[in-house]
Amino acid sequence: MMFPKDFKLVSRERARELDKIAEEQFSIPTSLLMENAGRKVAEHTIKILVEGGYKNVVVVAGAGNNGGDGFCAAKHIKNSGFQPKIILIDSEEKIKGDALLNFNIIRKMKIEIISYKGGKNSFLQILPESGILIDAIFGTGLSRDIQDDKLISIIEEINRWKRSGKGRFVISVDIPSGLDSNTGIPRPVAVEADVTVTFAPAKVGLFVGSAQKFTGKIEIEDIGIPLELWQNSEFSLVKLDFIRALLKDRQDLSHKGNYGHLLCICGGLGRAGAAVLVGKSAVHSGTGLVTLMVPDVVYAPVASSAREYMVFPAPSKGRTFSEKSVELLDELIEGKSAVVIGPGIWDDDGSKKLLYHLIEKLKERNIPCVLDADALNIVSHDGLGVLKGLKGVITPHPGEAGRLLGKSTTDIQKDRIGSAKELSESSGMVAVLKGFRTIITDGKTFYINTTGGGELATGGTGDVLSGIIGGLLAQGYSPYESAIIGVFVHGLAGEIISKELNYKLATADRLAENIEKALGVIKGTNVV
Repeated sequence: MMFPKDFKLVSRERARELDKIAEEQFSIPTSLLMENAGRKVAEHTIKILVEGGYKNVVVVAGAGNNGGDGFCAAKHIKNSGFQPKIILIDSEEKIKGDALLNFNIIRKMKIEIISYKGGKNSFLQILPESGILIDAIFGTGLSRDIQDDKLISIIEEINRWKRSGKGRFVISVDIPSGLDSNTGIPRPVAVEADVTVTFAPAKVGLFVGSAQKFTGKIEIEDIGIPLELWQNSEFSLVKLDFIRALLKDRQDLSHKGNYGHLLCICGGLGRAGAAVLVGKSAVHSGTGLVTLMVPDVVYAPVASSAREYMVFPAPSKGRTFSEKSVELLDELIEGKSAVVIGPGIWDDDGSKKLLYHLIEKLKERNIPCVLDADALNIVSHDGLGVLKGLKGVITPHPGEAGRLLGKSTTDIQKDRIGSAKELSESSGMVAVLKGFRTIITDGKTFYINTTGGGELATGGTGDVLSGIIGGLLAQGYSPYESAIIGVFVHGLAGEIISKELNYKLATADRLAENIEKALGVIKGTNVV
């Protein structure tokens, strides 16, 4: 199926509405959607059966529509010459509607149905020694913690079955049972699938939170919901083709003045490297000119590393900028097209005065900026409202986001979409909530990045991201475009390094040096 280039996702609530609209406005019966879903699950199962040499297939099904998808899949698997079994974990009396239609069909087809009522018998005892288990217990409608101890136990025992023997493979239908389809958080447990066969439009919870631990490989299949109903969804996955379309070509008849001048206010005692990384990354992102303003206590090490950017020392007090540094700032901001502030500057009085002076200057001149690291820690003392009227991007990691919103890191991670939205709405800026599957939002729409992973979990990589986004801002990209492109490029550079090393590690310095290679991959001039 051809999807929009920024492939769209939907919330649990919107998915429910789409099923209803498809039936009422497009005359698409829900039974047809279930039939298509079951067929797609069966196709994937049969392929894995054949290629993996599995002999047994068991469908663990609830009484709802997710179970109905499982019944339908069993029907098609049986028609392909295999002998699936059903383990029904609810009473037959609870099965209604389209699910009941398919349940009656599989019963007449003489597919074995085992009714599991719990009690003293372990669920593990009725699972096969090996084979494929199709998880069709809960669908995307689960919105609160599972209350039934029996169901929690079944999910835990499915996971135990998968881990404790060879030749065991789990396929989840639409979403791993127990996983919240909005937040990607288990409620409180979730099936750990090898493959999740989900149905377009896919649900946002499959790509955020801790979802990757549970989903395995995600296969997205069209079951007949008209594209026009969801192509304008507020949630998007950031894909290569989308970034390629956003990224502008560099013209032969151009010069450094065409690509902007970025001012980076970074560094402090013990943190000279942060300034170096920001400047280096901005240069490698294609910025025409880059100027660094650093406290004079770190001028020597920063300047000694400078080959492609200018470095100016500002008066310092202790480990960071003094209040007198505002005078140099007023001088250096002239002619600049964007500013980065925060990495390495420490959360001190001098830095605070400098930051707040800069904020007013940026608002007066409408210059876009990136606020990261200690700039965000300073703002957290007074609240994000001080940033209202500022144009640009904030780039907190979950810890910084928690300080900005007065929440714990755990609470931020439990609802990354909601947290990112609050960050953007409270500041009036584009928010980049860093972490695996980084979320970029203007408070109305949400982009979920698809590049990068564990290789970026090392010091300094956040400074590299600030430099990339700042460099793109300086080149004339909008704050939203700069954040979306910057996060994608940052992650892709990490993937390039990981592939070269055959190991998930990308040090910040090397990450900065691979930015151009990532840009080349995006434009099609390099191949990874």
